[in-house]
Amino acid sequence: MKGIVCSNLYAITDERDLTSNTLAVRELVDGAIAEGLEVTAVLRFLPLIVKGGPYWPRKRVLNGLPVYDVPTIGFRFIYSALLTRLVLFLMGFRGRFDFAICHQSFNFIAAKRVLGRRPAKKYFVVHGSDLGKPQLRRCLDAADKTFVRSHALARQLKDNYGVEPSGIVYSGIDAAEIIDLESKDISLEGGLVITMASLMIPRKNVQPCLRAFRALIDQGVRLTVHLYGDGPLSAAITRDIEQLGLTRAVRQYGFTPRAEVLKAMRASHLFLMPSVQETFGLVYLEAMASGCVVIGHQGWGIDGVVEEGVNGYLVAAPTEAEIESKIQIYLSAQDREALHRESVKVANANTRNSAVKNYRMLLGPS
Repeated sequence: MKGIVCSNLYAITDERDLTSNTLAVRELVDGAIAEGLEVTAVLRFLPLIVKGGPYWPRKRVLNGLPVYDVPTIGFRFIYSALLTRLVLFLMGFRGRFDFAICHQSFNFIAAKRVLGRRPAKKYFVVHGSDLGKPQLRRCLDAADKTFVRSHALARQLKDNYGVEPSGIVYSGIDAAEIIDLESKDISLEGGLVITMASLMIPRKNVQPCLRAFRALIDQGVRLTVHLYGDGPLSAAITRDIEQLGLTRAVRQYGFTPRAEVLKAMRASHLFLMPSVQETFGLVYLEAMASGCVVIGHQGWGIDGVVEEGVNGYLVAAPTEAEIESKIQIYLSAQDREALHRESVKVANANTRNSAVKNYRMLLGPS
């Protein structure tokens, strides 16, 4: 039984950085191959014209696995399947397959159009970016099986599309990164310490967090925030920090290597990212592995893993008042140590090894 993976989220580099979470898909695929899933190639479909210019055909071999960059000849979802097949043929792609695992709707549609019946079964893995797209409904109808990347997405598919996914394809972290909570100081003697790490884009909701910090300081909370990341809103966020008088409390680092972010997490009480349209966000698990209590957003990302008031908190809306309220609840919790202990427990239940075994079990041929 042999198959292929169709996903432009399969990374062509071994390096993870703050601006990309695509390494998660590669870790799942490579790990499942090591566990016996017979994947013979990866196809990375993208439109012919992308943000950086033309998307050129290319074949790589990564750890013995052929990886094809396949431009769809046309514009976005309007393209010639025949010409795209020709490109694949000229690149040396041959054969029939028992299954195709397709991450995201663009790759599923491309696999269906371009590959036709060459894969006997097509499995669709839904990501947060697929929600709301007009193509999602027909992908769900055409898939032999549908999977999702988080508990939150499973609920949204069921509520909004009437589809019960066949399973959840979650990501995991290296078990070696999970700290012994006994080594972490969670006292508030030096004040509350928060880490934030994300792209500086609107849906990450960094700016209402800044206003919540100002309100907390005005109420006498001693606060230090480590803010990591870069992006289109970086300049506006810097201005907000200055205008809100937060230059001493909020330390803005820009893009920073992952090791430095993990170091900050291990010295922090909270990890804050009330992001919407978040598939899962491996950074949440990294924070939990570092002994942080996380604050996320209801219905997105970590929702379904976080249990309110047990191992973290979820805001109903990314407003200053909601964010401030969750932080105040944490500060007044009678047993904060229990929150941190339960958070680390979540990390232990979501290691990379367990995620890989789950991927192999769900997406292996049945």
